[in-house]
Amino acid sequence: MASHLLRSPTRSSLSLTLGVLPGFKVVFSLFSSLCRRKPSPFSAPRDAPPVPKKVPFTVSAHGKSWEDPYHWMSNTADPDLSAYLRHENSYAAAFMADTRNLQRTLFSEMNSRMPTNISTATERWGPWLYYQYIPEGKEYPVLCRKLATDTNGLAKSLFNYVRGEFGREKVLLDWNEIAEEYGKLLVTSLPGKNACSF
Repeated sequence: MASHLLRSPTRSSLSLTLGVLPGFKVVFSLFSSLCRRKPSPFSAPRDAPPVPKKVPFTVSAHGKSWEDPYHWMSNTADPDLSAYLRHENSYAAAFMADTRNLQRTLFSEMNSRMPTNISTATERWGPWLYYQYIPEGKEYPVLCRKLATDTNGLAKSLFNYVRGEFGREKVLLDWNEIAEEYGKLLVTSLPGKNACSF
């Protein structure tokens, strides 16, 4: 056996010992002694993570009961909840502080891969075509409609053409204007064509 294979395991290297022949053990080091474990460039914050308070509360439903010590968090008006969330957010910011440059790099890379023109396919509802698009440089969609070009009847088509309705986009709802007035929004669609919430 080669002498360089018969190394004794050290605390700094991970080793695997196999029995090849009776009475002999060959130690194969999985990592060379040159590959020492380097300290992580990321460090955890010195403070302990926040722990929410526990308030005894029993929930009962369908003949079963169980304890929910965090039920108090469902009351969003509770000042303890606001304080806890602020503490948790500051802990998360401190925990992730070492990764700020990496976060910026990843964000800019993902942002550069987003297409500049994001729009939905048109959906016909009566004589109108409805669609949404996100304007370049904006964060929220714009809901629009325009008159379909294949309306029935020559007289109706000619009337709409003279009125200038063909191909003209009508902005029904610009979420970006609402966001400028009220701040950040969470835009969701509800089932049905005439319902949305924010």
